[in-house]
Amino acid sequence: MKNPKPVEFNDFYNALKEVKRGKEQSMNRLKEILLVYTQRKDSESLFEDIGRLFCNEVIDGLISYYGINELEYILNSEKSIKDYLIKRNGSSIIEFLKQKLEGYYNKEEFKKDLEEKWKVDQTEILENIPGLIEYIIDGIIEIIN
Repeated sequence: MKNPKPVEFNDFYNALKEVKRGKEQSMNRLKEILLVYTQRKDSESLFEDIGRLFCNEVIDGLISYYGINELEYILNSEKSIKDYLIKRNGSSIIEFLKQKLEGYYNKEEFKKDLEEKWKVDQTEILENIPGLIEYIIDGIIEIIN
């Protein structure tokens, strides 16, 4: 597993962009995508599986960080709001999401589930997790900014 297959989450990112633009039915589309992601039935690789779960966690993280459940507002928030949230939360959104995803990955039940589903040992995965976390967060930040 030295060179894992590249993964993409274009459907997720495109749905988020549609939510940001206020497109009708975009929130329903995003919810459908996240439901498929959390069901984990059609992931083609270990890192696609983990990344899909991370995408769901990132949405939860955005809602927690902003303290509201209005994703369109979150995705369109102004710099002054973002600056205030850094002070209120004691960290940037990037730091907050990174900690959230690292915490999610480090849950023992999650690790055991991955080992059983994909027949891999954690040592094979660990070196790729930071890059996957960065990739997911960078996509979110690009949309927010």
